Amino acid sequence: ASHACYFPKIEKKFLGQFHAFLQQTMSSIFHLSLEHDEILKYLDQLKEREERKTQWLNTPFSFPLLPHSDPSLGTREQFLPPLPLPSSLSPTADGFLRVLFFSSAEEIARQLTLIEYGYFKNIKPVELLDCAWSAKKLYYRGAALRQNILYINRRGYWFASLVMLQGEDLSLRAKAIEKIIDIGYHLLKLQNFATLMAVLAGLSLTAVHRLKKTFEYVSPAAKQRLAALQDIMSPEKSYKNYRKRLRATRTPAIPYIGVSLTDLTFIAQGNQAETGQINLTTHLLSFKALQKIHHFQKSVYHIDISEPTHTFLLSFPSLSEEDLYAIS
Repeated sequence: ASHACYFPKIEKKFLGQFHAFLQQTMSSIFHLSLEHDEILKYLDQLKEREERKTQWLNTPFSFPLLPHSDPSLGTREQFLPPLPLPSSLSPTADGFLRVLFFSSAEEIARQLTLIEYGYFKNIKPVELLDCAWSAKKLYYRGAALRQNILYINRRGYWFASLVMLQGEDLSLRAKAIEKIIDIGYHLLKLQNFATLMAVLAGLSLTAVHRLKKTFEYVSPAAKQRLAALQDIMSPEKSYKNYRKRLRATRTPAIPYIGVSLTDLTFIAQGNQAETGQINLTTHLLSFKALQKIHHFQKSVYHIDISEPTHTFLLSFPSLSEEDLYAIS
């Protein structure tokens, strides 16, 4: 009876039929057995999530974006927060700094890869056609792609924020930069080029890049490693070094989607068909580009979730570009 207010259209007869259907379906497909109270528990969870969603949709939306990003690409729906953490693990700036320094760079890279892969694998082929990610009339196609782009942009600001949240202590800032570079190195080993690009983007933001005195405290070995990572992901000659490395890469791997979008844009704009005609060359080139992406999407990372690192990385805060610059 207590559930009648949640679902007024669900009568006892229907609930019984629904339960029988789930029993039969789950038993035949998953060899599971569902009890009546489990159904009610599930409905309770749905109600709770809807209430959380409604509450969150009514809060201000202020995720920082990189300058070239369109704020309209993000929606609150896509970034519904995870379930609340226990008070002892509540995400705070201090908590995130503890994760940075007390979790190994390798473990952070592994958890970041697990998160990024979750975004990347959800991108559908239709989202990558006809430059749908930049055409407003086709925005409805590209929810997963836009979510992935926004995530990478936000992650770049997160890395920059980790440096600036160290305060004015140059040695602590340098230590944070060294840790981030080390994370980038392990991302490269995991062949996660997407989050590696976020690392380099974060360290290239003006607020961080202009910290000349801080970089004097960064070890020569870390600087050398950073230079090597920058060389691999350099945009020179249309990302020549990155493309060469990606071609030699075995799965699992996560490509940097920005290069793929550049290629698809060039294909679409450079091979436009005359009115009323179909350009087979465009379709063939697009198919090959999509095939490359799908090749990496179907590979799987066998990485276990490690807590509390994983949840902290999921709930990451970051400062805006203006705030980063103001405190740098």
